[in-house]
Amino acid sequence: MGLINIKFRDTTYTLTCNDEKQVLKLAERFSSRVDGISADLNNATDNKLALIAGLMLEDELERVQQDIAKKPKGVSESEASEVLCETLDQLTQYIDNLADRVEKRYNTR
Repeated sequence: MGLINIKFRDTTYTLTCNDEKQVLKLAERFSSRVDGISADLNNATDNKLALIAGLMLEDELERVQQDIAKKPKGVSESEASEVLCETLDQLTQYIDNLADRVEKRYNTR
């Protein structure tokens, strides 16, 4: 296990993890998500922004789980995997769009 430092808003957190690259990638995506929300909500606290981002992620996860549950029981693993990949691609595009919004906002100042 390695130690990594993750900066979230104005605070740096030290975490222990097995997959440093993955955790750093996820932290960056989460921070981008929070920054995108922050751009829309001017005076929200960091806790409120993190809560909203967490709720949005839970909503997206629930949708993915519902999509998977809607598949007939006889669906092959490869078909289920394809649906999951498509959904993850949509989520990635959504997160990338948020990151683009954040980047544009901070590059114009």
